[in-house]
Amino acid sequence: FPVVKSALSSDYGATWNTSGLGSFVPSAAGFSCTGQYQTIANSSGNFYRSTDYGASFALAYLPCNAPGMSCQNYQWLQIVVSASGQYQTAMSAIPGALFQSNDFGFSWTACPVLGQISSGAVSMNSGVCDPP
Repeated sequence: FPVVKSALSSDYGATWNTSGLGSFVPSAAGFSCTGQYQTIANSSGNFYRSTDYGASFALAYLPCNAPGMSCQNYQWLQIVVSASGQYQTAMSAIPGALFQSNDFGFSWTACPVLGQISSGAVSMNSGVCDPP
């Protein structure tokens, strides 16, 4: 993956400003319908969450990156975020892992997985995106 610099726009893309995430190598990302809630995984296994449309980001702690542990060897396939942003699911192929959050990405719990995950899809049914 290439190194990218994150940017945000508050005028539908007419102008862009540097976001609070800076430069990183992305692995997976998920966004709420409005973009207020964003969760991004980088290639080092770290998860970052934003609650202010990407203006600032904070480290999100998954069970694999709690103090003394590391998500560094996780190969993240996808992060799915519900329309409201409240419900989030992260899927890793290596090792096979599934994590969920019910509080906008603040806290995460591991879900039981039977074996390796090579691909998959997660569907959220908690609202419809209304146009702005």
